[in-house]
Amino acid sequence: MSFGTGGHDDPDPRSELSALIEAAGLGHPIGQQKLDELLKIQAGLHAKQKQLAGWLLGKKITKTEYVAKLDAIMKEAARAGEKVLGFDDFHKVFGEFSVQSILDVKAFVGGGADGDGFFAR
Repeated sequence: MSFGTGGHDDPDPRSELSALIEAAGLGHPIGQQKLDELLKIQAGLHAKQKQLAGWLLGKKITKTEYVAKLDAIMKEAARAGEKVLGFDDFHKVFGEFSVQSILDVKAFVGGGADGDGFFAR
């Protein structure tokens, strides 16, 4: 599940997700209902991540709190996605789904001002 900026140049989330699933080579179609469920999970994850980023930039939470909260919402999204696709298929498509897979936590937490080093990977 990507962390796009939501700008006009971003690909359509449905097309992006479909391409990701196709590239994973599951060997079977997932169906429209499952795709819609995954898109809802993705939208919820993006909304929560955006809220966390706002809190971080507004200095309402620390970098360490941001990392912990982001990891929690990613785990929540992964559990929901595993229910939709099944554990194996979910991880074939999305791989390791944790904050460590998208962020160099040590550099982020130990870096400069809040927000510096954002999504270093």
